[in-house]
Amino acid sequence: MTHLIPCTTFEIDAKETAQLLFQQVFRYHGLPISIVSDRDPRFTSDMWESLMKIINTRLKLSTPAHPQTDGQTERMNRTVRSIITKYHEEYKEEWDKWIPAVEFAINSAKQSSTGKSPFEINYGFQPFTPTNLA
Repeated sequence: MTHLIPCTTFEIDAKETAQLLFQQVFRYHGLPISIVSDRDPRFTSDMWESLMKIINTRLKLSTPAHPQTDGQTERMNRTVRSIITKYHEEYKEEWDKWIPAVEFAINSAKQSSTGKSPFEINYGFQPFTPTNLA
């Protein structure tokens, strides 16, 4: 599932990243068995490694320039960036109010790789949307 979390700054450290994950992701889905991450210093710091041990989560670091590991995440990041940019251009100061709708649209869209949406994979059914009214 994609979770879009607006931040007030571009620079957040490992501790702030961990806090955001607990506040915005883990509380809804529980603790993960593993997290796949690139080699960003936020995810390779001693604090982050200690946190992974405490919550019994395996940290899997991707291999640099290895599209099989990073490809899906990078594609999703490009998609999200493109959508958010369009909303920012259209709605200027209020673009961030559309983040929940963007997140819902991404999570309810069927993926070609699975034939199901992330929502359906997570909950076992497709969410009710305005297209169900047609």
